[in-house]
Amino acid sequence: MTNPLKLTRPYKADEAAEICHLYIKSKNIKKIVSTEQSYYEALRLASQVGMTARKIFDCLLTATALENSVDTIYTENTKDFEPFKSIKTINPFLEK
Repeated sequence: MTNPLKLTRPYKADEAAEICHLYIKSKNIKKIVSTEQSYYEALRLASQVGMTARKIFDCLLTATALENSVDTIYTENTKDFEPFKSIKTINPFLEK
């Protein structure tokens, strides 16, 4: 939100913080969180696809998504999720 390489008019830090705060408070947007089971599944996924410590967070995101029936995520880092065949990724920064 604040990166000038990603946005024509990036937000100032306080503006971005306010938007994030509104998102957190919103009752209209479902939020999901990692559970203890998500962490166990992330470790299983990491072992299954041979991920190392640097990429373990991608395993946790994938496990949390799958646990919550999320099959598509929007991310700039689509390559990081290629090992996970059950998650579709879309890069919102690429032109269609």
